[in-house]
Amino acid sequence: MEPNIIILRTPPYQTKDFRKDIFKVNKACFRYNEYRFTEESFAKTLAEKETTFHLAMDKNKHKIIGYMITSEFRLPNRSKYLYLYQIAVHPKYRNLRIGRQLFDLFITEGKRLKINIFRLHAINPAVVSMCDSKGFKKIKFFKQYIGKNNCTLFELRLK
Repeated sequence: MEPNIIILRTPPYQTKDFRKDIFKVNKACFRYNEYRFTEESFAKTLAEKETTFHLAMDKNKHKIIGYMITSEFRLPNRSKYLYLYQIAVHPKYRNLRIGRQLFDLFITEGKRLKINIFRLHAINPAVVSMCDSKGFKKIKFFKQYIGKNNCTLFELRLK
């Protein structure tokens, strides 16, 4: 049966109720410890006032199958930007456009907040491809950013 997907926007105080499911998705998606949440890093993320979780849920199975974490920041010139901290879709639910729905929501959420600058660091080739297709510009390249992985900082500025 095809999953019936709904995406929920949750503030950090509500997200802790979904901690176990988020940890399962995180563990399934990120093989390297540098990307995985620990109890401490998850608690720190929940403590950030500007952080928002978007949870992709399979309504048929009543479980979280993906998530996106965003945070608002300011550049030195005081312009606000929305940063995509992490996006993940459980491997069993990939190739169903869930990641793209979450990524599109990243930009929609920024527009709702009246933010026109979007930033993220990308290591995953699928995320790099989405950035290219959405018109993001490569700002900076980092060799061996986390472990052995190279990383690119992307930015999109809307008018």
